[in-house]
Amino acid sequence: MSSDTTGVTHRRETMYRGGIPGLIVASIVALVALTNLGQPFAAVGLYAALMGSAAVLQFRSPETLLDERDRRITAKASDYTLTAFAYSAAVVFPALTLTYGLGLYSWTAFAAGAGSALLAVFGVHFAFTAYLYSRMG
Repeated sequence: MSSDTTGVTHRRETMYRGGIPGLIVASIVALVALTNLGQPFAAVGLYAALMGSAAVLQFRSPETLLDERDRRITAKASDYTLTAFAYSAAVVFPALTLTYGLGLYSWTAFAAGAGSALLAVFGVHFAFTAYLYSRMG
């Protein structure tokens, strides 16, 4: 008598691998939606519960969810993301500053916050890059 454990294992791995990103997306959607509906405590509570569930799935999975190929893909996607934001910011923020100087634009709290967040992201990125280079040699 034989059992199809490979098929069961693959289905379970697929469920975990699909469930984690699904829970992460659902947590972000819940946070944004409930915040915009004026329910900040429910927003944070549901966000924490869904994100916590994703973490539990990740660390309690009986299967290997991320292999070397997944890590390479994630690293490449991170590179593309940082590059896209860098090039966008290199065009958008000087253009906003120029239009501000010409009196055609006034800085909003959102634009200032976005600029500050970008500065923080790239500051952390460059700090880690410098740290990793210093460890290599």
